[in-house]
Amino acid sequence: MITKKILINKGIICELVDNREDAIDLVRKSKFDLVLMDAHLPGINGTIATELIRIFDKTTPS
Repeated sequence: MITKKILINKGIICELVDNREDAIDLVRKSKFDLVLMDAHLPGINGTIATELIRIFDKTTPS
């Protein structure tokens, strides 16, 4: 939430999700300039979630 507030104050549009499944679904459905991943996502860490996203999206920086 803190990072989201900082980004919004800088005029950057962002999305926030609570878990791995939602993060993967959102990246699969939408185009993003950058993905910031929490290392301590519930159920699975951000590194593994990023590896799963890399299966279908190899270009978006994360």
